[in-house]
Amino acid sequence: MTYAALDDFGRCEWWAMDRLGVTVPYRETSRAAMCEQGTDQWLRIRAGKLTASKIGKVITSTGKASAGKARQEHAERLAAERVAGKNTEQFVSWQMREGIEKEPEARKRYSFEQDQAVAQCGFVVPHEGAQYGYSPDGICADRLIEIKCIQPLSYSRALESAKLPADYMLQIQFGMWITGMEACDFIWYATDGDQRPIYRLYTADSELHSQFAEHVPAFIAEVDAQEARLREIIAQADQGNGRLA
Repeated sequence: MTYAALDDFGRCEWWAMDRLGVTVPYRETSRAAMCEQGTDQWLRIRAGKLTASKIGKVITSTGKASAGKARQEHAERLAAERVAGKNTEQFVSWQMREGIEKEPEARKRYSFEQDQAVAQCGFVVPHEGAQYGYSPDGICADRLIEIKCIQPLSYSRALESAKLPADYMLQIQFGMWITGMEACDFIWYATDGDQRPIYRLYTADSELHSQFAEHVPAFIAEVDAQEARLREIIAQADQGNGRLA
């Protein structure tokens, strides 16, 4: 079935996971926005929401709530995005751009070599109204996929160790928690195209997921408070023709 738009900024179809071909158990309340990643619509849907790429600002690799300037600044950024109705993060490095350009190639090769049909969507939320979510690089019948396009030095390091950098592990675990799926194929893809991709399967960490369930809502409450404060300041400025006391 088609799901109604979950916010005012990104009106598109929202699908249940089984419409994307998922055949294993998943979070039944989760919904996927059927838009293209990187588009203005995708940016509007993500605006003001905690995403997998930023989960490290909220929770440490050991599952504890983070503290300090980075957490506070991210809460302020998300509150500002909610008020503005748009994503404020615009910087794209050349490494990020190269990764974006190579990702379709990596996904196609994975699909062929692993005999997996890979569905794509824009953004997945765990339930209606959730202010946090995940943009998967691909969704298969029984797993997620996450693609990282890397330079030769990073590729050689990835060959030597199955241990993921902490921020990448947090990212894929957050994705599994959001969707309720219990496996993710992590793909290291060399940007020069001459080296074979590295495929590694990781499974859900139930202990870490329980920490997400505790600490993510607490962080969202901080963003809510920051948004309320910001809106109050704006209201005061409006009443004073832009002049604040």
